[in-house]
Amino acid sequence: MMKEVELGNVCHFENGDRGKNYPSQSAFVEIGIPFISAKDLENNLIKHDNLNYISEETYNKLGSGKLQPNDILFCLRGSLGKFAINKDGLNGGIASSLVLLRAKEDLQINYLKHYLNSPRMKRLITKSDNGSSQPNLSGANVKKFPIPLPPLTQQKKIAAILDAADGYRQKTKALIGKYDELTQSLFLDMFGDPVGNPKGLPTEQLGNLCDFYSGRAWKKGELGDKGYKLVRISNLHKPSFPYWLYDGEMIEKHKVEQGDLLFSWAGVQASIDAYIYEGEVAMINQHIYNIKPKRSDINKLYLFNLLQLHLENLRKSLGGGVGQFHLKKSDITSIKVLIPDSNSMEKYMQSLNSIKNQKAKAQESLAKAEDLFNSLLQKAFKGELTN
Repeated sequence: MMKEVELGNVCHFENGDRGKNYPSQSAFVEIGIPFISAKDLENNLIKHDNLNYISEETYNKLGSGKLQPNDILFCLRGSLGKFAINKDGLNGGIASSLVLLRAKEDLQINYLKHYLNSPRMKRLITKSDNGSSQPNLSGANVKKFPIPLPPLTQQKKIAAILDAADGYRQKTKALIGKYDELTQSLFLDMFGDPVGNPKGLPTEQLGNLCDFYSGRAWKKGELGDKGYKLVRISNLHKPSFPYWLYDGEMIEKHKVEQGDLLFSWAGVQASIDAYIYEGEVAMINQHIYNIKPKRSDINKLYLFNLLQLHLENLRKSLGGGVGQFHLKKSDITSIKVLIPDSNSMEKYMQSLNSIKNQKAKAQESLAKAEDLFNSLLQKAFKGELTN
């Protein structure tokens, strides 16, 4: 059995400056020093394509939350547990939703990375979440999370094994991403950009074509350890992430099932998104719409791909900056849906199904890669990989 320590014993924790020097949206400049928020974290790396920037003067006023090479940026609000490693040695500050984890000399950074991705860590996060509509952790709680701590040489061996398994997994994910790009290209080739409608197709507002069913805010006292799963924005696109559970009767107007078209309309800008739900029967939290077509000739997959092409404009309409955003219902119901003729729709669906079949094969490969990786993760932190 590996010895365990608290994360706070092997990592320095540093919050961003949350006082009077915290940059407001008006402090952002076109060229300057990056100011990083949760939206900039993806696949354990910092995305550079949509960063906000602050001036050197504003940066110098910050009393804490300044990046160093190999710092881990860990999300405490919203997408709990999402994180990125500052592998590029980026210079910058962090938003109040993040905390910096700086590994001490007896902790190997890649070993820590894999532990933060482990099922055990996800369970710890779920248990510590305050259960509000805006998922929330405290740095003080995360400091107390246990971490198995073998000698550094063993940590490096474990990290190397997991890196290799993760590399195969990521390549398969990238292939699936190519199929998603192909799906978008197919839509544009056949119907054109739905925002500009260059082919002059007939249109109808989304609100006239579909019914919108919204979730509601569930109180912490209504959450239990049995019953129906509760789908929140933070786990819409992560079906393996632990759900809160609702202990009670199924409420039909909040019900979702496999194949439903969901739209999250609040949160950070990256949270504004459309999804095809792939999980079991569950209920939805507030800030999520279940969009159901009224007409048999309006396909959910068609609407999903159309909404994906509207997302950039919808997010831009919210303006820049950090913090929480909300779309009005009218922003979504007024989206213009292209109405192609039945022959074009049939050809589109045939081509789409062909891409779906190829994607399904890649997803089977990914499932095997995920199973292998998760099995290794389970063994890694029990001391079973290098014995």
